[in-house]
Amino acid sequence: MLLLTVGVPALIKMSVMNRRLKTTGTLVLMSVATAAAGLAAAAWFALWAGTGWALGLVLCACAAAVSAQAGRRFVADTARRYREKRSSEQTIILDNFWLLQTECFAFFLTLLYGWRGLLAAAAFVVYAVVVRLGFRLRAARLGSRRGLRLLVLRTFEKSEREAWPRAAQWFLNSLRLGRGVLFERVEARWRYVGGIHLITGPDLAQETLDPAEFDAFGRGALADRHIDGPRALRRELKLLDLRPDPDGRYRVNEFLCHDHAWRDAVWELARRSDAVLFDLRAFTREHAGAADELGILFGLLPVGKLVFVADATTDFAEFFAAVEEKWARRRGAAQGPRALPRDLRIIRVRKSRWREVEAVVGALLEAAVRGAPRGGQSRRPAT
Repeated sequence: MLLLTVGVPALIKMSVMNRRLKTTGTLVLMSVATAAAGLAAAAWFALWAGTGWALGLVLCACAAAVSAQAGRRFVADTARRYREKRSSEQTIILDNFWLLQTECFAFFLTLLYGWRGLLAAAAFVVYAVVVRLGFRLRAARLGSRRGLRLLVLRTFEKSEREAWPRAAQWFLNSLRLGRGVLFERVEARWRYVGGIHLITGPDLAQETLDPAEFDAFGRGALADRHIDGPRALRRELKLLDLRPDPDGRYRVNEFLCHDHAWRDAVWELARRSDAVLFDLRAFTREHAGAADELGILFGLLPVGKLVFVADATTDFAEFFAAVEEKWARRRGAAQGPRALPRDLRIIRVRKSRWREVEAVVGALLEAAVRGAPRGGQSRRPAT
């Protein structure tokens, strides 16, 4: 009994509600669970009433349609609460896990004690009330404080893995074999002190999909968030979310940029950031866009605000050459001797271990509290 009531929900939680899938797996699971509950109820009623197989199939079909609509409504309501900052990704995952746990427990108790087993559902009500009261006390004590703003820039992977089927790519990401592991672990810590600005690429889409975007994807409206010009960029900048969620965590602000719009996005977001994490892994001569980003950053922020992460795949010769060129241009010494900035900080990582993650987060916190977050340049620098 204990194995069924505790082990089954825990197994589902580990396989679907993990940090890699975030709320996406949770919402899919709860939608499927709603449909399954409707079908089970219809089948039980058909057997109890002795309706026969023909009428039973009709009842099951009607239950499936109603349950599917209920699941869709559940996703829409969850996304609405998320947009209104009445919930967060973390609270959605925990709430749905404990709801599923309570439902399983109440179901097995009804098999033993009849309708009185449904009283077990009161446990979830108590949990929800206590959590909401705790959030209110936290908000009254801390208020809506301004967090530290982190801009994440990275070189986008181009490897043979892109030619693999999407299912294979998803499986490898789930095994934590991709470069997104470092971002995931830095994000988990940084979001307790401030928000993250992120220009997304295909290899980070899974890590950053939130409930509102999942709902928009289901409605076919996710393309409306794409940035294809200055007007779309201004629209997204107005939607920047800098306030903490009820649980105290800040959000990731994604900017889905087309190829010709990312430079403007980097320039605007750098002006609004306290620190920058620049992922140099897999950096080579082919990443001319990353070199352009260096020119933008050197023109807007002190070098001490920048933290670079590299590994064995980084071409350091090309990177240092790009830094010397952009730094010389920033100083107006393009024809004179070139040198590296004295405050240039590079952290080498191997397997994104927790010790390495702590070093990266510590460097970012130190960079964020150094002086003013802006470099004082009001016009867009040449790259």
